[in-house]
Amino acid sequence: MARIASLSVSADGSAWTDLWECTAGSFHWHYEINETVQILEGGAIVTDRDGVVWDLKPGHVIRFLVGTKAHWRIPSYVRKVAFCSEPLPPSIFTLLRARNWLRRSAGRLMGRTVKT
Repeated sequence: MARIASLSVSADGSAWTDLWECTAGSFHWHYEINETVQILEGGAIVTDRDGVVWDLKPGHVIRFLVGTKAHWRIPSYVRKVAFCSEPLPPSIFTLLRARNWLRRSAGRLMGRTVKT
């Protein structure tokens, strides 16, 4: 059995944070979003499609990029916080990187640090 609770959502809805917990069991998951997970309680054994295995325990952090396929096995219980985001189209990502570079460059020219 799994339960989920929404903790926060960005103004544009493209990013959010969930609290998720699940009792013993296993399932396959295909990530259609980017998700960074921190295990809070319990644990899980996650195997990706290349056979890489992670034995996740409290405090561990792992990132699943869009397109990742994984098998989750929960021996008894797991509770995690998940930071999720929709992937940006490559053109938008390139524009944001250019904007950040311009901001940093302008800051250096003016002798100050600029946050991006």
